[in-house]
Amino acid sequence: MGYAYYTVTRADGTEIEAGYDVAAVCEEDGCTEEIDRGLAYLCGSTPGTPEDGCGGYFCSRHLYTD
Repeated sequence: MGYAYYTVTRADGTEIEAGYDVAAVCEEDGCTEEIDRGLAYLCGSTPGTPEDGCGGYFCSRHLYTD
């Protein structure tokens, strides 16, 4: 599987486009920072699953990592 473009089914059943070639906006309410849906912006480590994060995509200001 390449990571430029793929689809992800989120835990709520919503299917989204993802990958570092997919333009997006930070998912934090009110934020308009342009990002991509690559792994660098993913909250967690596995796209589509909130097992170790929320599964959303956030800019560096809103992506919290431990």
